[in-house]
Amino acid sequence: VGETSSGKTTLAMAIAGNVEGQLFIIDPVWQPGSWGGIPAVTVSPDGDYEPLKAALIGLLNEMKRRGAELQSGNSHFERLNIIFDEVPDTVAELPDEAGVLIRRLSQRGRHANMHLIGIGQSSTVNSWGIPGYCDTAENFATIYVGNKAPSKNVAKMLKATGRPHAAAIQEASSWSGGVDG
Repeated sequence: VGETSSGKTTLAMAIAGNVEGQLFIIDPVWQPGSWGGIPAVTVSPDGDYEPLKAALIGLLNEMKRRGAELQSGNSHFERLNIIFDEVPDTVAELPDEAGVLIRRLSQRGRHANMHLIGIGQSSTVNSWGIPGYCDTAENFATIYVGNKAPSKNVAKMLKATGRPHAAAIQEASSWSGGVDG
């Protein structure tokens, strides 16, 4: 979470590049080359969100498929890393599909080895399509970048551990000037 040009997309790519598994990118403002040449699901040339809707429904179906396999004893799935850029933009256009995907991934995604890296300028539950599900937001680790970084990261990590945490302080101090890609 951070303001425009704070390095959110760069950080998401760095995280995704350091974990195993497939990469699936959803980005309503994608342009060729913006993800280092990796294709992304984006809006149609005329700005229609139907391709994004189909992708969100496909991911929900994949989660259901994996859930059914979990019930039958299969618990080994290739990791699927979902980078969802500009979440609030897609939520504004597709509130039902985007909100349901975020809620289900937060609640059961890790069991199906599906992991979400969401990117946005706000961390409010409304902007992420999960109003009324405030506890869902607690299932995500939030990294604040740019001007939002120092105090929120340190405060959140200190609260979580209940004691000073050198890594949190180091992380926040290294981001105090923002992240430049």
